[in-house]
Amino acid sequence: MSTQQSCTSDHQPPGKRRRTSSEDQGESLRRSDIFYEDGSVVLQAESVLFRVHRSILASYSDVFRDMFSLPQPSTDEKIEGCSIVHLSDRAEDLKHLLKTLYDWRYLHNGGEEQPFHVISALLRLGKKYAIHHLYKEAKSYLTTDFPTSLQSWIEDPARRIQDYQGIEFDVISLARETGLLSIMPTCFYLGVKEYERPHEEMLRGWERPDPSLDVFSFEDQVRAVLGRDEVLREQYKTLWIKDEKIQSCQDEGCKERRQEILLEILEPPGEVVALNFWHEEWDERLCAECGSRSNCSRSQQREVMGETPLFLWASRLGDTACRYTDIID
Repeated sequence: MSTQQSCTSDHQPPGKRRRTSSEDQGESLRRSDIFYEDGSVVLQAESVLFRVHRSILASYSDVFRDMFSLPQPSTDEKIEGCSIVHLSDRAEDLKHLLKTLYDWRYLHNGGEEQPFHVISALLRLGKKYAIHHLYKEAKSYLTTDFPTSLQSWIEDPARRIQDYQGIEFDVISLARETGLLSIMPTCFYLGVKEYERPHEEMLRGWERPDPSLDVFSFEDQVRAVLGRDEVLREQYKTLWIKDEKIQSCQDEGCKERRQEILLEILEPPGEVVALNFWHEEWDERLCAECGSRSNCSRSQQREVMGETPLFLWASRLGDTACRYTDIID
């Protein structure tokens, strides 16, 4: 895809002509690298221009098709014979949308993880312009990385979105904006699980890669802090290390190491392990009998806990976000 400097064969008569408002703003407008010489419409987002094809947009989007079907006034703005359609979207978001529409490989680049801002743009604009296949594809990226059921969590598929500190809370904001509410409980769970000083970080915010600061709303700070404490209480009730047969082990070395593991889990601010159940390095710290018994105990814990952590956050999100039934559909 290359920028073309001349995009119309229409002959302009010599002499002076009235400048359009777009030409008057020419110093502040710039062409994107999506500017086809045979394009039939120019989309403007912020100060960036995209020359594309009406037929392609209309074939994918009922919204664009209806937009283009409306009669255009004779005085509408034009650039090189093409009408300008002003959009309220971010130019960067529109770029990702158009690049994916014109070349599916832009999104499927050999299985590499995608930047979050690409997926968020496709979800947001895919929904806004009713481009259903892009919305569904972006949604599949998010529900893979932020599972909506325990079974999906256990399957643990490969990540599809590039990770960074605080991504869970950017995803929560996107989920609210687009109505993809079923992923929010998992985002809360992962958000409070991953950090060494969760309460401090939840209140102060996280520095993004750009680097801007991602800060929770007050309501979400309350949900995160209280929800985390509630999950810690629930997981302790079913913790595998409290199994009676494991507690009765007479191996002094194993007993000492079990106590170390318990202290690691319980040491303030506490380790959230409700959906993880096990660290691989614990295998090396337990005797063979306790290791075997812990496998059975962890299975029982999983059955008892089930999706309790997700349910706890779903209940805290209430009617403003989602019902538990939304999480597991």
